[in-house]
Amino acid sequence: MPKYSRFFVFNPENEMAIADGSPYYTPPATILKMAEDLSYLPAYYAGDRDVVWVKEMPDRKFLEERKTWFRLAPALVTGENQDSWEAEEFCPWGWSPRMYFLLRQGQWGEWKKELKELYSRQTAAACLQALCRKLDFVEEETLPVQCKTLPDIENTAKNGTFLVKAPWSSSGRGLLRISGDEIPLKSREWLGGILKKQGYVMVEKEQERVMDFAMEFYASRGKVEFKGLSCFMTGKAGEYTGNCVGSQEMMERRLTAWVEKEKLERIRTELIQVLTEAIAPHYSGYMGVDMMIYRNRMGKICIQPCLEINLRYTMGILALFLSERLLAPQAEGIFSIVHYTSDGEALRFHETASWQHPLRLQGQKITRGYIALTPLRQDTRFVAYLQVGENKIQL
Repeated sequence: MPKYSRFFVFNPENEMAIADGSPYYTPPATILKMAEDLSYLPAYYAGDRDVVWVKEMPDRKFLEERKTWFRLAPALVTGENQDSWEAEEFCPWGWSPRMYFLLRQGQWGEWKKELKELYSRQTAAACLQALCRKLDFVEEETLPVQCKTLPDIENTAKNGTFLVKAPWSSSGRGLLRISGDEIPLKSREWLGGILKKQGYVMVEKEQERVMDFAMEFYASRGKVEFKGLSCFMTGKAGEYTGNCVGSQEMMERRLTAWVEKEKLERIRTELIQVLTEAIAPHYSGYMGVDMMIYRNRMGKICIQPCLEINLRYTMGILALFLSERLLAPQAEGIFSIVHYTSDGEALRFHETASWQHPLRLQGQKITRGYIALTPLRQDTRFVAYLQVGENKIQL
């Protein structure tokens, strides 16, 4: 029986599973399909002594290319019989009651119910409040309000446009935009469902978004270490669409085109202290803090330094690994995840993009071009890819 150093699983349903609370929780079919199609992603931050769970074994050409081009050679396993594998450490994308059950962690530990609130948006709100006290340039107007009833929501969101967020959700899911005094029936039904299932919602004033970014950290033995900046993109509904890849100097240039470097450094310093007090005593592993550069009502450029705290691997953390392990020193590009709704679409996208933007390597680093990061089949619906040093792919 093989003994691996770390066992990796990509489980994007993490916050949904925490909200549900049951070890027997079954994610929606679309999320399960995403987990299956993108199950190879942990290979990009795994080592040679690690193992990655995949739904199906990728074809030989795909694996040989990653080994030859990038020296990626973690072991891969399929199936559901985890009892037949051993590892020194289990590393899912994120921990939840479902993951503890699936990975048979009972003999080493178990999910603690008191952890649930730590993973909620209420924790992020408390950390933002602490940052407001420490940083004079953080506006109190950005502080979200916890609401437990529909009248509470209506009263909080009287004037202007507001975002209502479920306590446990991610990647733009669990988010509703409301405006004015009268909340439409469909929206009221959605809000009622969230209130019934999760107990409350967080309501925050919508800001004129300029740029999304995050600071990525690692917590271990009560200490928090800064890992890097990440700049990411979202769609109209707030859903995640992709990350910039490239050097940290490039990320910093993007951000300091809008805000002073000193402010970013102060946020990092104070946030490490806040996370050390609020998170590190209870959590070990990677985490990302989502932030936003926005324009306030007076036209001033401001920073919201703690929109959300993700206690898990994040796409920003994955982008840091991709930038370091796959890209040539001066190369820049985009890491994207695309969802298709019918069989064959993903393959056609891949074939066209590969022809239009052929991959170029210098040594074992990408200088330009397109590459699919995950295997593609006829029934693939989710694709993760890199596009380096060229204009956006047009299909």
